[in-house]
Amino acid sequence: MQDLLSLLESLGPVQSYLLVFGALFIGCLGTPINSDLVLLFTGVLTAFHHYDSSIVLPMSISAIFLGDSVVFFLGQRYREAIFDLRLFRRVKNNRWRGVLERKLKEGGLFILSVVRVVPGTRTVTFLTAALLKVKYKHFVLYNFSAIFIWSLILHFTGVYAGENYQLIYRNVAKFQGVIALFLLMGFGHIVWKFKKYRSKDLGQ
Repeated sequence: MQDLLSLLESLGPVQSYLLVFGALFIGCLGTPINSDLVLLFTGVLTAFHHYDSSIVLPMSISAIFLGDSVVFFLGQRYREAIFDLRLFRRVKNNRWRGVLERKLKEGGLFILSVVRVVPGTRTVTFLTAALLKVKYKHFVLYNFSAIFIWSLILHFTGVYAGENYQLIYRNVAKFQGVIALFLLMGFGHIVWKFKKYRSKDLGQ
């Protein structure tokens, strides 16, 4: 952790904040960068006094919203041709696309908020919403509210983890067998629910 802090400090404060902004923005464009992990990590670094919550949190929210908006406007501008771009090619056959189209056609705009907590579905959701001509004001209402709430949760979870990392480490080491069992059970339940949900959709 100290080596990482030293590296970030060598960049300077402005460059460090721009690094967070850039990572979150690029992460919204269908790249492998996970914005949730970036938010958690900046929260941890805030606990170590490298970042200031009053600066990094609004900047993070702005970067994510700007990135999502770029995806939405690209979908509106290029329509189906957007999937010919290399950046979005892998999104075209995303397994969730059919489900998203049906939900959005049924008026389930709340899904624009729900996908905020489901990594791997956001880019395809916002492109699909644009292709189905969802109004931008609705996109802003549902997406921005989700970004705001989810960013607060992840950031301050990271802050708490950073402030209590020694206690967390001791507890994890103490109960690692129980934690592993619950994680395995949870993963199995998610896989079972996903297969059940997918088979139901394919059967309709």
